[in-house]
Amino acid sequence: MKRQNEEAPPTAPAAVEVGPETQRFAQALRQAMVRNKLSERRLASELGITIGTTQKYFRFRVHPLKVATGINRELARLLGISLDALVSFYETGEFRNAVSFQEVSTWLRSEAGAEHMVPMLEAISELGRKVADAGCGERTPEPEAPAAPRYDWPLQELNNASVSAALRQRMGLTDEALELLATTGEFDDELVEAFSVAANLDEAAVREAFSSRSPVI
Repeated sequence: MKRQNEEAPPTAPAAVEVGPETQRFAQALRQAMVRNKLSERRLASELGITIGTTQKYFRFRVHPLKVATGINRELARLLGISLDALVSFYETGEFRNAVSFQEVSTWLRSEAGAEHMVPMLEAISELGRKVADAGCGERTPEPEAPAAPRYDWPLQELNNASVSAALRQRMGLTDEALELLATTGEFDDELVEAFSVAANLDEAAVREAFSSRSPVI
């Protein structure tokens, strides 16, 4: 397991404002898990950090630009983009591969680029016509990033165990907590403990299932 990228523990806790960059950091982590079919523990291993650090990231407690460069570099690798494109996503909410004009120019002059010259010019001409028709001041809406898949196994398991809604509420398995788990994957130790008791499952197995957003096998 890699550990060279692990950032040093802070000397004193500091409040972190939950801004768009911090939220996009958690979104990028979740997309990396889905894209590579990783559990939260495996994601931590790929990034060279502990599972506890990963959970801090998902809970919006760390600003992405305060994370070690090596961690962001590994995350960019998992997403299949450059480090510059990942930082641009934090700042703008858009994934963009940073390619310089010089790089494009060099590629077009190469043998590989020459064979694509005609279709590229045709595409540019078509784009120019669309811009002229739509009006230069208008902007094409950017597509929204795909949402993380809903995680409904916990509620199904409680229903299979005949745990009533009233009992769930008394045990701390509230509708709000289960909805947050289903939509964002966020959970805490109390939810793991209450769920393992209600469903009569091993606590470690429940924690792993919550982290990987999959049923207990």
